[in-house]
Order: sequence, then C-alpha cells, then structure tokens
Amino acid sequence: MQQYEDYEKMIKSIAWKFAYTTDHFKDLVCEGNLEYVKALISYDSTEDAAFSTYLWKCLFNRMNVLRKKKKMDYLEEIDKQFSCKEPDIVRFIILKDMISSLSANAKEIIHLVLETPDDLYDVIKDEAKLNRRILTDYLVSRGWKFQNIWDSFKEIKMALNNF
Repeated sequence: MQQYEDYEKMIKSIAWKFAYTTDHFKDLVCEGNLEYVKALISYDSTEDAAFSTYLWKCLFNRMNVLRKKKKMDYLEEIDKQFSCKEPDIVRFIILKDMISSLSANAKEIIHLVLETPDDLYDVIKDEAKLNRRILTDYLVSRGWKFQNIWDSFKEIKMALNNF
C-alpha cells in the first residue's frame, strides 16, 4: 500500500515549482493531495510504470492546468484595474476643465454637494441619499430662485453626460 508520507515531499516540491505566491502554494498542495487520492484509485499496478512515476505525471498535469488558470485570473484582474479608457490623470484634467467651464451657480452646487456643510448635513442625515428635492429646499432657504436652481442642475447634468 502506498503511504502518503512517502509522497508528501514530492507533492510539495511540484507545488512549489508551480506556485505564484505562498497562498497559491498552499492551494496547490491541497490540490496535490486530492490528486494523490485520485492516483491511488486510478493507478494500475499491472502497468510498467512505478506509482511514483504515475503520481508525478498526474501532479504535474494537474498543477500545470491550475497554474494556467491562476495566470488567466491574474491577467483578468490586471485588465480590470487598468481598463480605464484614459489614465486617471487625464480624466482628472478633463473633469477639472469641465467644472471650470460651468457657471458660478453650478460650481456652487457642486461645491455644496461635495463639501456638505453641517447645516445641510443635518437636513439629510436621516435620508438614504442627497437628492435634488432636499438640495433645492436648502438652496431656496439660502435665497436662490427656482429657475436658477433648475438651470444649474441642467447645466451640471449636461456637462456630466458629456464627460
């Protein structure tokens, strides 16, 4: 009967060759242990190859498949992180230019939303989100006219849609 202890070093050695990180190494050792059990079940002792040779080939093939899968996962993660149409600095410059082209009222609303002063925060703290109605009421309480408020909202919306 084949004893696990006799092949543990082989499993870890092959896993180490295929691992990208320590955590990946641990995962590969677990997979190697499963592959050891599968090899015990599927090994045919009437074949010319020794069990160690058969196990080595099973481990190598399985870990090679897992390494390729891990590499694809890693590449997909990198792709997600850098899938921006433009680098962040370029987007920042475009946003800065877009905001600088807005009217003074629109800039004040953006500043108000981004800064959320304490008196406005007290109004919205029980709300799930800052919405136009709350913001409109707040601006009216500060002396703004409805037409100026709505014109500023439209201006901001158009600018953001073009962004």
